[in-house]
Amino acid sequence: MNLKYSFEPDIEKLYRNSGALIDLDQIRRVLVIFSFLYAVFSISDYYLVNEHLQPFFFIRFGIVIPMFIVTIIATYRKGFIALYQPVLLINFIVAGAGISFMLIVEPDNFIYYGGMFMIYFSGYLLLRLNFVNTVVGGWATLLIYFMGFLVYNGVLNDYLVYSAMFFIGANVIGMIGSYNIETSNRKHFMNNLIISEQNDRLKDEVEFKSEAINTINIEIVFALAKLAETRDKYTGDHLKNVGEYCVILADALRDEEFLNSNFSEAPSTKVEFIEIIRVASALHDVGKVGISDGILKKRGKLTETEFTIMKGHSIIGAEILEKVQDAYPGNEFINMGVQITRHHHERYDGSGYPDGLRGKAIPLCARIMGLCDTYDALTSKRPYKEPFTHETAIQIIRSERGKQFDPDLVDAFLAKQQRFRDSLVLD
Repeated sequence: MNLKYSFEPDIEKLYRNSGALIDLDQIRRVLVIFSFLYAVFSISDYYLVNEHLQPFFFIRFGIVIPMFIVTIIATYRKGFIALYQPVLLINFIVAGAGISFMLIVEPDNFIYYGGMFMIYFSGYLLLRLNFVNTVVGGWATLLIYFMGFLVYNGVLNDYLVYSAMFFIGANVIGMIGSYNIETSNRKHFMNNLIISEQNDRLKDEVEFKSEAINTINIEIVFALAKLAETRDKYTGDHLKNVGEYCVILADALRDEEFLNSNFSEAPSTKVEFIEIIRVASALHDVGKVGISDGILKKRGKLTETEFTIMKGHSIIGAEILEKVQDAYPGNEFINMGVQITRHHHERYDGSGYPDGLRGKAIPLCARIMGLCDTYDALTSKRPYKEPFTHETAIQIIRSERGKQFDPDLVDAFLAKQQRFRDSLVLD
């Protein structure tokens, strides 16, 4: 008899090792109940077949019940799933042989026929043996009964005929039930396998498309950042530096500092925050495209009017990005870029621009950008100055703790100053 949904060898192995056929809790319950029933039979034997108590007690308490207990303990072992088919087949045959012996000795005791029916019922339907093993177990008990009957009685009689009808009928019914159960299990397993494969393909497709979208988002960000770079060579070099500095500083923050900061549209985890600020930091000076070359490339100190115009680059940049944000509201790089671009010149004491935000009211990404922007400006060559040394930059930033910069960020910066020094490239 060929099972429906038969598998190729590799799928068959996967099916056998998947535990699709097995319910360990159910197996334990069945074995516990059978141990109890085997013990209960002793009570009935005391009243019904007192003269045969000794061999029956040996079968129950010396062989069958200990076997059930050992099997229950084995179900808690890791390797049981790989061995449960032969182990439960042995339980099936031995338990059936025990009751067969009782039927041979006391063929008029219908309690034992009930016991044998339960053995068949459990073997075929409850223990979830596969179809081949249930057939082997069922017909093995029939053979044991026939051989034992002939040995014990020496002749054929009516009891053997009646018992044979019971054994054959129970086996045929059990085989049909076992066949249907395994067919259903295989169908269910194959459907789950197909669904799992489809889910894996969909997951791969989603990850691929998400990666593609993420790449496009990053390209959008750098395309916008390049606007400023075309106007000012120093701005282009500056973008590369501050991205690295922002990552170092953000990574240096303690988790509680990160989680307690009030940023409304920040990523949900520190790792995501770091990855986004790495890219979004490049947008902070995009507003310089709106500043004239005379001011942007001026050698020497800006006049008060020129500096007022220069300060406008933060608002210009934010307005440019807000237009992009309207078209792509889910772009996390642009969302953070708006905050960085508008607020990276705010000061912790509230004296910065353009909105005069104070303390933690300044978005975390902008506070990080403000410190990293200053460090790079100090240590880089500009049309109006030569680069300061790392040590000088450290002194200046330390002196602005709690004034221009968030004290927690300054402390984190000082703790990681060697990494900043290692990343520093002097012109």
